[in-house]
Amino acid sequence: MQGTLCLNKQTIPILERQLIGKVRTSYSYAAITYLIELRDDEGATHTIRNRGYMLQAFGSFLEVELGETNIEKITADHVKEFLFSLSRSSKKITTINTYRRIIKWFLQWCFDKGYSLSLNPFKAKLFKDKKEPEKRFTPLDHETVYRVIGKMPCAQDRIITALTFETGMRISEVLGVRVIDINYDEIAVYGKGEKQRPVYIPDDLAESLRVFLENNHRKEGYAFRPLMHGGTRYRNVDTVRQRINKFFKEEGLDFWFHLLRHSFAVERVKRGMDLRCLQVLMGHSSLVITQQYLRFTDPYIKEQAKKYQISAYALLT
Repeated sequence: MQGTLCLNKQTIPILERQLIGKVRTSYSYAAITYLIELRDDEGATHTIRNRGYMLQAFGSFLEVELGETNIEKITADHVKEFLFSLSRSSKKITTINTYRRIIKWFLQWCFDKGYSLSLNPFKAKLFKDKKEPEKRFTPLDHETVYRVIGKMPCAQDRIITALTFETGMRISEVLGVRVIDINYDEIAVYGKGEKQRPVYIPDDLAESLRVFLENNHRKEGYAFRPLMHGGTRYRNVDTVRQRINKFFKEEGLDFWFHLLRHSFAVERVKRGMDLRCLQVLMGHSSLVITQQYLRFTDPYIKEQAKKYQISAYALLT
């Protein structure tokens, strides 16, 4: 795997040419074939890019640091050495767990393809995620979010941010919305695994979205498009995420874009929404995942505790 080629669908043809002359059991042959298969299975562009980047890092470490290039000779110790190197470089546990999962999935694919691996990726304990510290945060309220939105000069950025906050959509899902998916206050969203679900937006936001599409002459194709080079769709969410993050940071807020999705979940539960409905709106396969999105501040927990208390002293009267 050379350079940084294994990063997206557009570079797959170049990778296919790299397979010529390579031994099947070489790490690079297996990794490239795996990425090509992801493409053929319609894997999302960012999925291919991320897995390619991490597998490339692992492959480079195997070859340069450990002198190993044969996929069938990789041992548990090789994987442990790599993961330990990540921790030495101050990578977060969350990031290391992501590397761990991607290596596991790749080796499981190799196992299924008939490679004679030295370790069984389905049973190796080293592939069990390490416990991650709970990320504490304060959900954003409407007043704060719309104060920041009001300072954004770009109408498209304003609507993208509002849609994320009001629907709980992932930023990748918002950027994947097509005009045909929009039915005024209802949007058909295609989430992970291309599973479709409906989300609903307030009437005033629906009207703002309608006007935005009309003013930009968008009657078909993707609703939101790159600002700089006139493309028909976003292929990388990072540029949008970084641009919008900047406005929240300027307000002194400890912000990351997914916080809008967390805030959506917390706000809806505070208003009394049933958890099952929230699960559907967020596109979660399990109610457990939805519950993980809920982080309530101590004052709110105290307020709820007081609300449902019964005076013990009253029992004496």
